[in-house]
Amino acid sequence: MDISQIDKNFEICSPIPDDIEWHSIREDAFTLYGLIDCGDNGFRRLPEEISKAIGPELDNLSRETSGGRIRFKTDSINVAIRVSFEFASLMSHMAFVNAGGFDLYENTAFGSTFRGSYRPPCNGKPAYAFNLWAGQGMKDLTINFPSYGSPLSVEIGIQKGSRLEKTDGYKNCDPIVFYGSSITQGGCASRPGLTYANYISRRFNIDYYNFGFSGNGKGEESVVRYMASLPMSVFVSDYDHNAPSFEHLEETHYRMYEIIREAHPNIPYFMISKPDFDNDPNGAPRRRDIIYNSYLKAREKGDRNVYFIDGKRIFEGNDRADCTIDGCHPNDLGMYRFADTLIGEFTRILK
Repeated sequence: MDISQIDKNFEICSPIPDDIEWHSIREDAFTLYGLIDCGDNGFRRLPEEISKAIGPELDNLSRETSGGRIRFKTDSINVAIRVSFEFASLMSHMAFVNAGGFDLYENTAFGSTFRGSYRPPCNGKPAYAFNLWAGQGMKDLTINFPSYGSPLSVEIGIQKGSRLEKTDGYKNCDPIVFYGSSITQGGCASRPGLTYANYISRRFNIDYYNFGFSGNGKGEESVVRYMASLPMSVFVSDYDHNAPSFEHLEETHYRMYEIIREAHPNIPYFMISKPDFDNDPNGAPRRRDIIYNSYLKAREKGDRNVYFIDGKRIFEGNDRADCTIDGCHPNDLGMYRFADTLIGEFTRILK
């Protein structure tokens, strides 16, 4: 049964107006954040030589565009998108709007406001076009890329005669760098703008990089050294889930801190243990202790800008058990609580 035939509110119906002009996001008016532009080969989060040397799993994940954003200004009432994909992951426990869709925010002096989502067809087709009503007047806009899809080409459509200008951009400071697991990558928010990294970026109006790799955030030294080479204002280490053993976590966790700290001696450095503590009552405490010991070691050596966040408290409060989609990956409630925990820490430390 096609529910859209019964309830028209479920239609994926976005007719493209006749007066829409298409623009490549490589035009000067658009600013791309969080991704490496590889031309006809799409986009990447890690350089090809690094991800391919580690293995095909990380290489495929690197081509998924979590954390990618386009920002621009326009007075067009309609803002459309036309996209083709190399692949987009269709999963039973994640909304396809997050995995293969985009969403739109308007940025103002008072924060960013959600304006709508560009929803892919649920049959997983590798190309689509979608139109949204964006509102009157000149607007500074952000379009968030999919968390689990690999777009090859992206075009933005605005009405003929509309103005198209560069964004005012983010605050004049270096990006936040997030490193971690599928949770960091965005699983399982309902749309890209509701990942915890995006929440934090909007709250502080700060650019960021998302190096969350599903099942493959393992602290490999080549990846860590690449991240250390980037400009950053904050580093967040959140890969507890993906360390394949206690020994692996112990071998890589403090070493990551040392490499990042050598390149960035003064930035806040956050160490997070996994939030689904109740799901692993035997292993989670031991993993948390390894991470906490990294924190204590750094503090004992005089670092007063390193911080430990106990993942067990991230989902605290009413409905704690309702914060995940599968016992592990946060739903929107879980993502909000994850972001809110970090926002509280950032506000206290960065004020």
